[in-house]
Amino acid sequence: MQIKEDRIHLRDYLDVLKKRNRIFWYIMLGILFVFASYSFLATPLYEGTTKIIIEKVSQDNLTSKPKDDYENPEIFYETQYQLITSRAVAFRVIETLSLLENYETAVPENTVTTATIKELLNFVMIPADWLQGLFSDEAAADLQPTDEIGARKDLIAEKLIENLSVEPVKGSRISAIKFLSPNPEFSALVANTYAKAYIQETLNMKLEATRRNLEWMTGKAETERRKLDVSEQEAQSFMKANDLVTLENQIAIIPKQLSQLGEDLVRAESKTKEVGHLYRKIRGVSADLDAVETLLSINEGASLEILRAQILKAEQTVMELSGKYGGKHPTMIKAAADLNILKNKRKQEILRIVQKVKDQYELSLANEQSLRAQLESLKSDAININEQYTQYDVLNRELETNRKLYETLLAKIKDQSITGETHPVNLWIVEDAKVPLQPKKPRRLLNVIFGLMLGTVCGVGMALFSEYFDNTIKEPLTAESALGIPLLGLICSHGKNKAGYEQIVQNDPKSLSAECYRALRTSLMLSSADVPPKKIIVTSPRPGEGKTTTTVNLALTLAQSGAKVLLIDGDLRRPRIHKIFRMSSANGLSDYLAGKIKEPSLRKSEIHNLTILTAGPTPPNPSDLLTSTRLKILMDALAENYDFILCDSAPVLSVTDTRILSRVFDSAVLVVLGGKTTYAMGSMGVKFLKDANAKILGMVINSLDLKKHVEYYHDYYEYEPEAQK
Repeated sequence: MQIKEDRIHLRDYLDVLKKRNRIFWYIMLGILFVFASYSFLATPLYEGTTKIIIEKVSQDNLTSKPKDDYENPEIFYETQYQLITSRAVAFRVIETLSLLENYETAVPENTVTTATIKELLNFVMIPADWLQGLFSDEAAADLQPTDEIGARKDLIAEKLIENLSVEPVKGSRISAIKFLSPNPEFSALVANTYAKAYIQETLNMKLEATRRNLEWMTGKAETERRKLDVSEQEAQSFMKANDLVTLENQIAIIPKQLSQLGEDLVRAESKTKEVGHLYRKIRGVSADLDAVETLLSINEGASLEILRAQILKAEQTVMELSGKYGGKHPTMIKAAADLNILKNKRKQEILRIVQKVKDQYELSLANEQSLRAQLESLKSDAININEQYTQYDVLNRELETNRKLYETLLAKIKDQSITGETHPVNLWIVEDAKVPLQPKKPRRLLNVIFGLMLGTVCGVGMALFSEYFDNTIKEPLTAESALGIPLLGLICSHGKNKAGYEQIVQNDPKSLSAECYRALRTSLMLSSADVPPKKIIVTSPRPGEGKTTTTVNLALTLAQSGAKVLLIDGDLRRPRIHKIFRMSSANGLSDYLAGKIKEPSLRKSEIHNLTILTAGPTPPNPSDLLTSTRLKILMDALAENYDFILCDSAPVLSVTDTRILSRVFDSAVLVVLGGKTTYAMGSMGVKFLKDANAKILGMVINSLDLKKHVEYYHDYYEYEPEAQK
């Protein structure tokens, strides 16, 4: 047996192609047939080529700055190519060559018609509607002109554009205008005419644009002139209303006045602070003349110093006379009187100076307030003057803007009138199209090679695609790995002939299918190390996977080997074994489990050593019957009399009957249908059996086409009896 490796090898892909060879050949040959048919049936097309040089000329707007899009070479050339392939240029070509009258004469009909292509596509079963647009002769069907001439002109224009192409010549500034046609002379003629029509259309577009620009600029200039007149009138009126001549002088003088007043106010504030500080101190000690005198002596100390010296001298004189004459002496009295007079003068002088300081403070404060009021008034005047001048400046700027725009428009109008005939693009025809001698299309050999390659790729891709999305059980080794149970046997497909297949081991013992069941018997016998399993339940994930046929044929092979075999129909919902062996189902398993009979009827079949226990009538509650203890008692009793007990049960995923039955059997066999049962169904069936603690011997892949699995077919099943040759 070939060992399955985890890595994917080339032989794995080859095996897929062998299994899916029909898809591969169908796709590959179909695509090749389409390409080859089109290549050999299509009318040869000739290509005429005209080479031109296209150079851009700087275009200015009103600010004399080039546009970014226009400066981009790719955008510029793509724009020119779109213009060449436009309907406007196509209409010029039609008029120049009079194609409305002689188009059919110049262009012969293509021998490959739409109907022909559709027939080829239908032959290979490709929907023709997918490619209808590629071969449609009604390219202008969406256009609905109002008259027949317009319709014909539009149709011819669409056909011209469809066969026209414009390409840059690599490594140069030359562009090639190419036209395809079945008529070689016509292809060269149209290519040359297209180049001339493109040049003429470009010139006409420039002339039309110039005319429109002049109209627009003339109207715009008139509008700007009216705006200029209004701006001049508004500026003049504002000057008169606000006397701007005097206003300008005030604007020049006010800053100087503001500066001078600011300086005076600073000095006044400084003096007020100084005098006010002295005045507040004097008021604080007004009751103490000595303290007041001390404060005043700092600023006004001259007169007080004289009086202080005189008083000191008078006091000395009084002291001298008092010691010499006494207090009542006239000289003494006169000296005391002089001293008092001097003290009174000192007091009066102090009061005078205090009043002077007060007057100075009040005067300085009043002067400061006056200067501040003047400054605020001057600032207000300056703000008002600035607002007026700002309004005047706005009007003046608007006036200058309107004047410049008007002058620019006048200059542009004159310039446009002079240079309006200038071509926007420099164009030269450097090489006229020559009549082609060899057809450009179709390239038959290239098309056939491409069709072969495309068909091969698509065929391989479709085969791999089909294999990838096929998640059914068909690879034995992969199934073993995916389900986690061993493979007991492969049962070959019986094709469309099902007659007698349910007992094929008996009906056709030399057939390949019979040999498969005998191989399954051998695997079953060797599935246990010590003794073969005795009580075996056979099930499948879902109905129709061949579990009943497998159970019957396996029982036949075991009986033919000389073993005593009991075949039980455990599918109480859809029993079939009594039909296969053409016997009555009365007194069967369901009757016994329901307690209707003491012992079930064990019927001998026509096959030696094979006994049948039928299902009996279909009960309303099969699952409840199978949970009865009578089933275990019956199985233990039957096991003493038979070598093998095979039970055909219900599908494990459909109902719970099989999981209940598996408790009284030694082992279980899972039958899956090759190419139909999915891995998910098989895995779920294994899980259900394991959840019921059933011992799974392995699986049987039923109805498998062994010829598609070369390693199994040649290694073991390459056997065909003489009777079938």
